[in-house]
Amino acid sequence: MLLEGVQLMIVGMTIVFSFLGLLVGAMHLNRLVAEALSTSAITPGEGGPAAGSDDVAIAIVLAAVAARRGVR
Repeated sequence: MLLEGVQLMIVGMTIVFSFLGLLVGAMHLNRLVAEALSTSAITPGEGGPAAGSDDVAIAIVLAAVAARRGVR
């Protein structure tokens, strides 16, 4: 009975490990496909938002919070 439990555990762990390996492989394949299909990749130093360019969005959020709290 104990040996059957150990065998079942080994089979279960093998199945789980195999599935996780397959999942990792699928994620790598997905990354490669996404990189191949990507036409507008932004490289460092090119394009990209500048630091501090979110000032308007921050001001809008702060104004909304102040309005919700009733602060004038």
